[in-house]
Amino acid sequence: MARMDIGRLTEFAAGALERSGMPAEDAATVATILVRTSARGSTTHGVGRLGLYVSWIEAGSVNPHAKVRCSHDGGAVCALDGDRGLGHLVADKATRTAVARAREYGIAAVAVRHSSHLGALGHYALTAAEAGLAALAWTNTPQVMQAPGGRGRLIGNGPMAYGFPRQPVPIVFDSAMSVVSGSRVGMAAERGAAVPLGWLVDSQGTPTTDATSYRQGGALVGIGEHKGFGLALMSELLAGVMTGAAMLSEVPQFAAGMSTAPNIGHFFVMVRPDAFIPPSQLADRVERFAAELKSAPGIASHETLRLPGERSHDREERAQTDGLEIEAADLAGLVRLADRLDCAPLLAAARR
Repeated sequence: MARMDIGRLTEFAAGALERSGMPAEDAATVATILVRTSARGSTTHGVGRLGLYVSWIEAGSVNPHAKVRCSHDGGAVCALDGDRGLGHLVADKATRTAVARAREYGIAAVAVRHSSHLGALGHYALTAAEAGLAALAWTNTPQVMQAPGGRGRLIGNGPMAYGFPRQPVPIVFDSAMSVVSGSRVGMAAERGAAVPLGWLVDSQGTPTTDATSYRQGGALVGIGEHKGFGLALMSELLAGVMTGAAMLSEVPQFAAGMSTAPNIGHFFVMVRPDAFIPPSQLADRVERFAAELKSAPGIASHETLRLPGERSHDREERAQTDGLEIEAADLAGLVRLADRLDCAPLLAAARR
């Protein structure tokens, strides 16, 4: 475990991406997203994955010089072509496009194709909520999840996120439709640890605690059985089918050195709340809404209900003040990457 300075760790991540061929401004955007994601507690989708993304650039599946462009402009609706760019960069552009158009039209929808893994989907819902908009976001993924009664991987796990403006902490929710992410199962396998029963089935569809079975044809289990499957199906329809992106078996499995462009799709909907209700009324109603929820008694006398996004906000504030804790396995990967890209001094400078 190591503690890192947020600003200097971001400089290191940006430097690593620049050395991989990404322009400085784009590298800074991606680095900021990765580090902020880690700071908010989503370590499986944060800066620890930097080496994976660099390997995609080096293998040619991701274009470090991507020029995201509008392929269809319908005013409040827009289709973007990500030009095989890294998903964080493409999704950031899509989010900002949707925010701008929602401010103009009251509501906006942006569809994206030719992208790649965008990290934590909730980051983009948070960005919109911080800009004062209500947001919904979906992305498609490789086939990682079973269908109820089925065997093997049939569908992506349908990540979705929403954000809603609230001061000082926006309400933000981010979840895949599987009980747990494939990243957490992979981390357990790397550490030789078992996973809880109910997370995973093996290649024959039998529930298992063996994390290594996931890489041997196993599949993630959906939340709420048919309910999780149905919601994952919606994510695939919106972000995969409707965008013109890859679908189902067309999406390659994410792995280090992946050489096939994944053509991941995303779909964002943004709404300007003051198109429906005056801002002062909205703020008052949101606070009354939150106050009633948070007044519910906790299990222990000192506990209170936390709204989605509050714990992540608190983690980020602590990381800004005290530094970001990086787990040993993630740190080892960053050290190897820093040595290989000749930017070890940048990583060393980030240690607190």
